[in-house]
Amino acid sequence: MYTGTYLIGRPYDGNEQKGVYIVTNRHGLACYAGQTRPSQSWSGAAAIRLVQHIHEESKRREWKEFWVLPLKWTTAPGIVNWYEKYVATRLGLPLRHRRIHPHSG
Repeated sequence: MYTGTYLIGRPYDGNEQKGVYIVTNRHGLACYAGQTRPSQSWSGAAAIRLVQHIHEESKRREWKEFWVLPLKWTTAPGIVNWYEKYVATRLGLPLRHRRIHPHSG
């Protein structure tokens, strides 16, 4: 599996089922961090989640590529939340307007 960036909306060969993803804009700067935590075991879950995001016009115009930090399917929801918050904080991405997850630890 390729471990660099992937173009949003293009074929993606990822096999992660849970993970944290980082979106970069058209200037190559990180602009969003999110998570996949599907209720079913979906391979390539980050790409599925990004397709949901880009229904918004502003995201479709700004977002270009993404990185995936895969996690095991057995990773607890609180740990997935922690990784998402940690990545966003380390990249200097704003945390306001983000989902608040109960039991995020």
